[in-house]
Amino acid sequence: MSFGVEPADLRVFATTLQQAYSDADAAKAYVHAHGSFSFHETGIIGVLSGAHSEWVGKLDEMLNHLQALTDSSSRALNEIATQYEASDEDSAARVDATYPVALRPSVNRD
Repeated sequence: MSFGVEPADLRVFATTLQQAYSDADAAKAYVHAHGSFSFHETGIIGVLSGAHSEWVGKLDEMLNHLQALTDSSSRALNEIATQYEASDEDSAARVDATYPVALRPSVNRD
């Protein structure tokens, strides 16, 4: 069994998480644009308006939390990808250093 990490794949997933952050931002904008009632708009559902405002507030909290998670996870994955790239380069250099120097044949262009 072996373990391998492709830094490029980590970066792709980090980009996916950034898209989720943007999607949550769009959802918040939609909720704020269409989920608020003025006093006159509440009409007969005015009794439920208080509960609705509470639900909108909770949804906003949840979306803020989702944005915090996706943003921090995306940044962390990019940092990890950078660390794996550096580690791979260091490992390759150490392995290369164990090989004997290869003599290059001289080129004779007669």
